[in-house]
Amino acid sequence: MRILAIETTDLAGSVAVLENDRAVVGIDLDAQLRSAQSLAPGIEELLKTAGWQPGDVRLVAVTTGPGSFTGL
Repeated sequence: MRILAIETTDLAGSVAVLENDRAVVGIDLDAQLRSAQSLAPGIEELLKTAGWQPGDVRLVAVTTGPGSFTGL
């Protein structure tokens, strides 16, 4: 299963993709930008690096808790 993981509970978040139980690639979001500015471009870059299309993702995993981004 192809999974997109999103972590935004810290000032600088990160995104990663996993296939089954293996991490494929992950990137840290730009700490100089707000998550609203860096999250979508970060996911786009991540999927391109992994060679995936958005439709390849079967599960989106997100962290919960206090953090800098609550609008998505």
